[in-house]
Amino acid sequence: MEQLPMSLKIEYGLFKLDFTDYHAVLGIPVDADVKAVRQRYLQIARRLHPDSCKASTEAEKNKANLLLTRLVNPAYEQLSRGHRDYAASLSHLSKRLGAQGDKISLASATAKQLLQAGANLDNLYRTSVDHLASEQYQALDQALAKIAEISELNLVYLMCKSGKGETVKTPVSTPVKTQATGVTQQNSQTTTGATSQGGSVGPKGVSRV
Repeated sequence: MEQLPMSLKIEYGLFKLDFTDYHAVLGIPVDADVKAVRQRYLQIARRLHPDSCKASTEAEKNKANLLLTRLVNPAYEQLSRGHRDYAASLSHLSKRLGAQGDKISLASATAKQLLQAGANLDNLYRTSVDHLASEQYQALDQALAKIAEISELNLVYLMCKSGKGETVKTPVSTPVKTQATGVTQQNSQTTTGATSQGGSVGPKGVSRV
């Protein structure tokens, strides 16, 4: 993925570990399946796409388009196809977090609360992500802050899971050749969660999904 402009730089959560947190960009849990990825992408795209954006000023419309083309579309491109490199990188990062958890600093109260969740970890994580996602792109000037906060939740969740010796499964796609036609299709499977920093820019709008 091409380098993001400074105006879109995020330095919290998994982003501060030089990891592009596509799950945080879409506001979905790190183990969300491909169907959930698509549903969430369509929700965001309808809000940000130039043909349907309800921003009142030209500056807001430009910001919406920037968020869509430089963050949301690349996130959808990666997660909708279940890239193995992304999943493998997330798995590696999760192990690092489990080993270095005591050195990680958190900025948001939500992430600090999740760190103390104990047996309620999974429920609180999903509830918190859903709540932040519902507000994520409502106020465009707060979108990056919401992404950062969700990424901190992802960081804590992966760290706690790894600390317990548990793995987070992230769906990936593998080519499958059908016997009848010989056509190669994508088959969704799951693997231990993770990320790659590469990837091409995704579709320009909803109509190309």
